[in-house]
Amino acid sequence: MMDLLAFIQSPIINLRSGRYIIELSAAQWGIFELNVKRLSTSTVHPSTSSMSYTINSSGKYVISIAPEMWKMIMSRDGFAGIHPVPHYKLESGRYIIELTAVQWGIFELNVKRLSTSTVHPSTSSMSYLKRLTTSTVHPSTSWIPVKRDVYYNANLEKNSLLIKTDSALGSGKALFVYFYDQNDIIGGIVIRFRNTLQYRLWACTTYYKVFPTTPPTTREKVWKITVDRTAGVRLIVHCNGEEVLNIPIDGKTCNWRNWKLWTRNIGKIKFRSWDNASDYYKLEHLPSKVTTERLCKFDGMYLSGYSSGVHNYSSLSQAETQCSTRNDCGGVTYEPYTGYYTLRRGTDLRKSPS
Repeated sequence: MMDLLAFIQSPIINLRSGRYIIELSAAQWGIFELNVKRLSTSTVHPSTSSMSYTINSSGKYVISIAPEMWKMIMSRDGFAGIHPVPHYKLESGRYIIELTAVQWGIFELNVKRLSTSTVHPSTSSMSYLKRLTTSTVHPSTSWIPVKRDVYYNANLEKNSLLIKTDSALGSGKALFVYFYDQNDIIGGIVIRFRNTLQYRLWACTTYYKVFPTTPPTTREKVWKITVDRTAGVRLIVHCNGEEVLNIPIDGKTCNWRNWKLWTRNIGKIKFRSWDNASDYYKLEHLPSKVTTERLCKFDGMYLSGYSSGVHNYSSLSQAETQCSTRNDCGGVTYEPYTGYYTLRRGTDLRKSPS
């Protein structure tokens, strides 16, 4: 009776004319229906089978598991959804664990999943060594409404300047931003929304020019302005992700004799009072490399020595997470004879005898 009502809290049971009457909600009925199906198809496992269980006086399921079955369970996350992973003891060569009724229900479903899966557990050691990987990131700030004739801190040595506009072509509006070191104007750019989009560079050109690559025609635009100092000084402008300008700032490009002001470090910006096109701005950090650790797999190899503290884990993801926090963890070795992923001190791969 109690197995039929497993996982159902406080059911209402009445006895009428020699029959039990139970009141269940729709959700409880779903659980009850599954219990009936489970019991109608279940069999008692004899002690010689791969797994058997009894229920002790406290209502816990005492499960006896054969070594080969234990290896499969441990290597394929048979305790998924059960936290913490239950402790075991060895009796007569079998693994003994205790589970609550709720844990048993989860475990039974896991075992059924494993028994119908075609993936076979590994029969040899495998190891996972820490390796450093590098990725490119572009962190940025949030959009900030533009205020005119206000100094903004903006390190354009490490950041690109992004400006959002919503002006129609031919409106006559203009984006106008100056670049400063700490006190002096050392550069700037003006973009005019005439019949064609035109630009002029402060302290470089004294006249307007049409962009060499026509910017996108959409009204809403995001301009990305980058000062590149990889080789000399270059100004690179993107519009809605497309590069529309990439020119050197030097004596050949500029007809302004003070063009060398651009060689100073840019630390501030200011949108001029006659800028009537810039709506928002933000800074985007120039592409940078971020180095992270990951584990690389090596079949048939093992690492020597256990890490200090708890070093046995039932899944690779648990072991990888723990290894990343240990100073004395060089990697992870899977042990086929215990089914555990183990944290190891060693970093030199050795050929496994198994």
